[in-house]
Amino acid sequence: MREGNRDAFAQLYKKYWRRSFDSAYKRLQLREECEEIIQEIFIDLWTKRENLLITVSLEAYLFGALRFGIYNFIRSRKISDSYLDHLLHTANPEQNYIEDWLYYEELSQALEKSIQNLPDKFRKVYLRSRSENMTYREIAAQLNLPMDTA
Repeated sequence: MREGNRDAFAQLYKKYWRRSFDSAYKRLQLREECEEIIQEIFIDLWTKRENLLITVSLEAYLFGALRFGIYNFIRSRKISDSYLDHLLHTANPEQNYIEDWLYYEELSQALEKSIQNLPDKFRKVYLRSRSENMTYREIAAQLNLPMDTA
């Protein structure tokens, strides 16, 4: 198989696929997920065949890889379930809407206060640029200011 012998790989696949599937299915009880884990093991075995150094029997290697694949699946499932649970219990759309609105109001008031504290000319320039959508060139012309100060 190390040399790319597809027949040897096919025999290996036929020999261990069913036993691997049965072992995985006993633990997960999820058909598609078991098939996917086993498929990934055999894909890895084929793609790494030239550099793969197996120090135990091939059967022990495959079942070790299967155990590791099942462990990774369970771990990723727990993480995603935990994340979804967190979202479901903390994400209340109405609460977020109200909270967002309160933050917006607070920020709006702080902005208004800051605008009122600006010097008169700066306040006029700022308000015309924001509320009247005027360009700085138009504001400078209207207020008889040099362009670099508007």
